[in-house]
Amino acid sequence: MQKEIKGYEVVDREVAGDYWSASELIFSEDVRIIEVAAFARNKNLKKIEIKGVTTICEGAFDGCSNLEAVILPDSLEVIGQYAWSGCKSLKEITLPKKIKEIKMGTFKNCESLSEVHLNEGLQTIGDHAFMMCPSLKSLDLPSTIENICSNAFGWCEQLEAIVLPEGIKRIEKHAFWGCCHLNKPVIPKGIAYFGGFGSFVL
Repeated sequence: MQKEIKGYEVVDREVAGDYWSASELIFSEDVRIIEVAAFARNKNLKKIEIKGVTTICEGAFDGCSNLEAVILPDSLEVIGQYAWSGCKSLKEITLPKKIKEIKMGTFKNCESLSEVHLNEGLQTIGDHAFMMCPSLKSLDLPSTIENICSNAFGWCEQLEAIVLPEGIKRIEKHAFWGCCHLNKPVIPKGIAYFGGFGSFVL
């Protein structure tokens, strides 16, 4: 069942309750903010299409284990920590152009996530951002990436290939811990901090 949320600038847990039974949700241009844990652990959701939102807060869709598809708008500027953590059915994500940082645990434990499209302009991939995403096999990092934080790709066991951009400044310890199939990437010469080859388990 498809429903459209309109007439609200902010969607919080209370508003979300009126749409809890929907399997597909459209967030209209009216909506600007999806609040903390608004739809967390909703088992009904399978698809969301967001049109005008600028901010998705911490854990907004955490634990929506049947969510398969997410469409994000170019208006989106901020994604909170753990926004889609534990969305075990999510297969693909494309980040819009204004996102500068993927925060802690944003896509942690998304078991089916196999296609990730990162935007030019993205600078930081935070702690545990893609940790335990076993379906992720390859990833193209944009040229604007500067920081890959601890366990950003920890235990992405099927990750095979990643190219580090020349402008990267920091790769923290354990950034790729447990990536047992990863071919060791070339480390750019100008990097300011590299957490050692212990970052890769080969």
